[in-house]
Amino acid sequence: MNTSLEKLKQQVYEISVNNSQEALKSLYLAYYSKLFKLAVYYVKSESLAEEIVSDTFMSVWEQRSQLLKVHNFNGYIYQIVRNISISYLRKRAKRPEYIEVINTFPLFSTEENPESKLISSELMRKLNEAVEKLPDRCKLVFKLIREENLKYKEVAAMLNISVKTAEAHMALAIKRLRDILKK
Repeated sequence: MNTSLEKLKQQVYEISVNNSQEALKSLYLAYYSKLFKLAVYYVKSESLAEEIVSDTFMSVWEQRSQLLKVHNFNGYIYQIVRNISISYLRKRAKRPEYIEVINTFPLFSTEENPESKLISSELMRKLNEAVEKLPDRCKLVFKLIREENLKYKEVAAMLNISVKTAEAHMALAIKRLRDILKK
C-alpha cells in the first residue's frame, strides 16, 4: 500500500477516534493549496477561497466522528469544497455588489523533483499557457485528473457531469495541448 495513503488513513483515524488537532493540522497543510485552487476556480476570489478552505476543515472537524465511514477521503474533501463554494455563490448571487478580482495561479508546483528538473522551464511555461487557454470546464477536468490524480468517475460526480463528458473534456484538453506544443 502507498505510504502516503497509509499516512492519510492514519491521520483520518487520529482525527476521528482521538480528536487529534495535530492530525487535522497535518491534513490542512497537505491539502490547503489543492483545495484553495479548486475554490478559486469556483468563486473567482482568493480571499473567499481561503474562507472556503477554512470552512472545509471546520466541517471535517465537526464531522470527525463520521470520518471512518468515508472510503475516499480525497473525493470527500473535494466535495465539501465544491458544496461550500456553491453555497457561497448562491449567497453572493443575492448580493450582486459583492465582486472581487482574482489572480491566476500556476498550474504546476515549483517544487524540485526529478521530473521537473528534466522538463525545461520554457516547456513548462508553454504548457501552463496552453492549459490556461483551455475552456474553463475542460481546464478544471484536466487539472483534477492530471494534478490531483482523481478518477474520471470522481471528477464526474464532483462536477455533476457524466463520466463520458469528463472523458470528452480530457480528450479535448490533451488534443489542444498536443497541438499547441507541436508548434
